[in-house]
Amino acid sequence: MSPPAIGLLSGALLVGITAPTLLLRQRGLLAAPRLGLAAWFGAAGAILVMLVLAGPITLLDPRVEAAPLAASDVRSFVAGCVGLLHRPGVPSLITALVSTGATAYIAVVLTRHALRSHRDNEAHRAELRTLGTPDPHTGIIVVEHARPLCYCLAGRPRHIVLSTAARDTLSVAQLDAVLAHERAHLTGHHHVLLTLARGLSTALPFLPLFRALPEQVELLVERLADERAGTSCGRSTVARALVRMATHSLPDTALGATGGNLTTRMTYLLHPTAAHLGPSAMVLSPAVALAIALGPTALLTLACQLSWAP
Repeated sequence: MSPPAIGLLSGALLVGITAPTLLLRQRGLLAAPRLGLAAWFGAAGAILVMLVLAGPITLLDPRVEAAPLAASDVRSFVAGCVGLLHRPGVPSLITALVSTGATAYIAVVLTRHALRSHRDNEAHRAELRTLGTPDPHTGIIVVEHARPLCYCLAGRPRHIVLSTAARDTLSVAQLDAVLAHERAHLTGHHHVLLTLARGLSTALPFLPLFRALPEQVELLVERLADERAGTSCGRSTVARALVRMATHSLPDTALGATGGNLTTRMTYLLHPTAAHLGPSAMVLSPAVALAIALGPTALLTLACQLSWAP
């Protein structure tokens, strides 16, 4: 097995184990949820990139110095590409097969998870067509339910579902805040992010990063929706609405106003200063997040170059 392949696989394992602890310590990522999502998905992406590259890199011959791109015609270009390969030993061949197989497995799991989520979503839509009544003015689907419920379903068409208990319990201002929260989920395509996080967690549950990813992504997209609703309807109004709706569960394919860690969300809603990064945190938190997400990839790329240097 070539040194770059060893470095890439070791780097993927290192990021998968250490990144969750480091990211969870960065409280600024909750204050700036877009940055938080970039950091968590950046770290996940770094793992996937290193895993995908480990297989092809282990088949390259480090002794070849001529670049195929310098070829004068197609035939010499193809010959140059073949010249970059070498006859792999058993360790290199196993590494290439494992890397390729793991990549294919992840792709299959993500596809199956997305299709299953789509099927569940459509099944729930079918139930709503039977149980729900569209509001003629807003298009919101109202369902008879004894608990205050409000959630959104992605797809075409997109739906916001509201229970009669929520309609009757919440004030007009609180209801507007809850609906603004759900619209923020839909316009931000937060369902896609959560589906991707859950699919990665299903594919690679042995890595702490992927185990923590769904919970953290859900919290961060809820923080994003809270900030959007708080801007248009008032932070205290959003908080009061959440308190009144805090005792219900949602369908697996839905994003609702009370998802994520509600205690953390209430802290940022009721204490606006906590949701704004100070001058030092504005510099430190992005730097730390980028270092966690992209640092190992950059360092290992450099290591690959040095290991093949003449």
